Amino acid sequence: MNEKLPSEFLNKNDDTFSKFYNEFMSIKDTENLEIEGRIGTIIDKFTNNRIKLNCPHPIILKSNSNYRFQSGVTQSYFEDKICKLKELNFSAVNDRVVLSKGIRYLYEGDKLISCQKKYKEKTIDIYLPGSVYDIRISFNREISVESEKSKHFVKNLIRNRKRKSFLFHEYSLDFTVVENECKDVTNEIEVEVKDFGFSKLEFLDILINLSKLKK
Repeated sequence: MNEKLPSEFLNKNDDTFSKFYNEFMSIKDTENLEIEGRIGTIIDKFTNNRIKLNCPHPIILKSNSNYRFQSGVTQSYFEDKICKLKELNFSAVNDRVVLSKGIRYLYEGDKLISCQKKYKEKTIDIYLPGSVYDIRISFNREISVESEKSKHFVKNLIRNRKRKSFLFHEYSLDFTVVENECKDVTNEIEVEVKDFGFSKLEFLDILINLSKLKK
């Protein structure tokens, strides 16, 4: 028998999981709204390792004061998932994201594509004990702003990206290789909602399947 979980965790085998998930996924206003799920690892801040819970079912982490979510997967896992989606149509783009004073500048080559400020509304992390990775689901507002034209423009962070996006139902499955200024490379998998008539359960199922290693 599984040990009783701490109060900050909700077991998917319990009605409270579905209730909390459905309430979290409720949408009151779609203006400038971005809903995305990321694949990564929930890390215990004390051990710096992935958390381990004695439960066979997915678990929602309501409070993450003792944990952090680390986005990204291994290169081999990343390539394996892309290979399994080869029957789907995809688009590819290389771009660059520059963060300055909380504003996100998106470039393709030297051309500025967008200039936005992102406001985080809510986030939950879901631990998947039977999977290789875990999930983070986020609601954000992306507001277009004017570009900073000052000569004192400060680049706080630069990320060069190579992305393949696969369209599936109401979603974009984004596979992105990211390189920062220090030449550190991460392989990121995201699912972004493109149509707000989407199914909450299908969205969760897609994320769970992307978190599993299937041969």
